[in-house]
Amino acid sequence: MISRGDNHLLGLLIVEELWRLGVRTFVLSPGSRSTPLAVALAERRDSTLVHIDERGAGYFGFGAALGGGAPVALVCTSGTAVANYLPAVVEASESGIPLFVISADRPLDLLDTGANQTIRHRGIFSSYVRAAAEVVAPRSGEDARKVLRLVDDLFSRAIGSQPGPVHLNVAFRKPLLERSESRELPPLLDEWDRSGEPLCVVSQRRGCSSSEDRICGAGNPFSRFIEGSTAGLILVSGVDGARGIPRACLEIAEMLRWPIIADITSQLRLGVESPLLFVEASAVYEIAEARSIFAPDKILHIGTQPVSNGLLELLAQCPAVAHCSITGMRSDVVGNNRVAMVATPEELFELLKRCDAPTTPSRLIEAFNRLRAELSAISGAVSTVTAGSELAAVDAVVSELPKGWQLYLANSLPIRLVDSSIQRILHPVRVGYHRGASGIDGTIAAACGFAHGSGTPTVAIVGDLAAIHDVNSLLLVARSKLPVVIVIINNSGGGIFSTLPDINDLDCFEDFFITPQRVDFEGAAHFSGLPFERVGDEKAVAVAVQRAIQRGCSSIIEVVTDWRRTAPAIAARREIIKGIIGGVSRDSANSER
Repeated sequence: MISRGDNHLLGLLIVEELWRLGVRTFVLSPGSRSTPLAVALAERRDSTLVHIDERGAGYFGFGAALGGGAPVALVCTSGTAVANYLPAVVEASESGIPLFVISADRPLDLLDTGANQTIRHRGIFSSYVRAAAEVVAPRSGEDARKVLRLVDDLFSRAIGSQPGPVHLNVAFRKPLLERSESRELPPLLDEWDRSGEPLCVVSQRRGCSSSEDRICGAGNPFSRFIEGSTAGLILVSGVDGARGIPRACLEIAEMLRWPIIADITSQLRLGVESPLLFVEASAVYEIAEARSIFAPDKILHIGTQPVSNGLLELLAQCPAVAHCSITGMRSDVVGNNRVAMVATPEELFELLKRCDAPTTPSRLIEAFNRLRAELSAISGAVSTVTAGSELAAVDAVVSELPKGWQLYLANSLPIRLVDSSIQRILHPVRVGYHRGASGIDGTIAAACGFAHGSGTPTVAIVGDLAAIHDVNSLLLVARSKLPVVIVIINNSGGGIFSTLPDINDLDCFEDFFITPQRVDFEGAAHFSGLPFERVGDEKAVAVAVQRAIQRGCSSIIEVVTDWRRTAPAIAARREIIKGIIGGVSRDSANSER
């Protein structure tokens, strides 16, 4: 390893150590002060993606880490460049996704001197990073080993018991590169250089943070929680499908003989079949009567907060909730958790096998089986009342997803519409999203990163405002090696506000909430060089998605809808489902007599 001065050596050490630790995606945004890092990344050119917009680069890194399950490194220059990472860092922090942020900086003595592009990087991400550190160019072999050890420690924090982003700020003095001098590594690094291994592998134990005996031994809180339930229920939401989690959740359900309700973030909604799985729960429990008629006495909640307000209300009214956090993030919005633990579903399954409490099959299983059959029978009626609306358009997109493709959902209305759909598809589809902070920014970049990290073609459903927020990231889509089809639901503004109560009759409603946008996305397609198609009704949507997938390259589909049709379509579907709920309730009451 030959360096061009101390600055370049620092860049080489950081990049090489991260590579040895398992980082396989580096996202670089161009800049001057980060030159030593950029030149070091030239050694890993095939693993480095360059994007000019740091905000989009940050979300691409988030999506790639989510898709691939491994940390991604972000590299930028000084000043507002690093500040533009903040939204993605917040999302990664709240979602438990590991990012390794590297910012180039001016030397400390230039702060508060009026020096160009010099701001305070220290603490810029506040509490949203798991750890932060600063480093300067090494002047000796001992200094160089300290740099490696610092990288090792930060990396361990990124993937530790509560994974998330970390920040390494790197101060470089000019000259950034010494063109006239090439240096070999200091002798103290010879052994490290030859080994091909990280200097120090730091272990931070993942899994249950409490004693197994205390959680699942005789007379323990979890055994007491399970015991005596007659209407137990498992809620799965906000989990990653890349690690066998869906199978483990089904095994837990089979062991407890409790049904699973699964929202769209559970990785159980699309193409997973089980008699214990009730995938229409979000549509049913958004109706208040259902939360009363099909009320559980206990809920085992695996994952993070669900998308649906109805499921949140269900959690709130349940007298006893046990929460299993996979990442260590707390999920107890109303404060009614009686047992809380940190474990993967696989670990939870193994621990539950040690519980000695007898379990009774949940009476909700029979009710859900009846509801499932009835809801399947009314799918045609639901299609009729939602025709021509965003609900139908979104259903059309999902119905065309073939095997080997995955789905990325924007926040606001798209994820809620897919979550509340009663449509089923036959093959499993992995779903990506960023619900940690639930912003609408960075969706296109995150979807592209999700495809990159997972190595899987992706269809993304994005609202028009989310697309406007992230239009620069269409350049990432255009350069993607895997097909990324961006479906923009253009309802001319923030259509989700039309579904919220108490504001529709305000004089400022349309101007301040809907915020109509007269945007032609064909122009965005031209500037990014992507194929484009504009469609209207759901039949045309289905055909356009078919064509895009068959084409096998990235493209944009604009679906033109009217936000005024959304709320009435939701209400009409709700009335149909409400009638089904009443019928099932009466049948259940008669059978018990």
